[in-house]
Amino acid sequence: MPNVNQDLEALRNMVSQAHLIVSTEPLIAGGIERARELLDTAERLADLLLTDSAGANAYAGGATQSSKRH
Repeated sequence: MPNVNQDLEALRNMVSQAHLIVSTEPLIAGGIERARELLDTAERLADLLLTDSAGANAYAGGATQSSKRH
């Protein structure tokens, strides 16, 4: 089972690194490409976390409805 806290920490770290890169004056060589890579990965991770969360909530809701019927 995935550890959601570790995933959220990784997501926050990616966003923080991207923020640091674009905040650096002057912009470091390759900074835009790295920031784009970090943000693309962060977006995919966020989508995955949202999908997993929605699935878990639907499963829990279904289990609750089943228990009410019995």
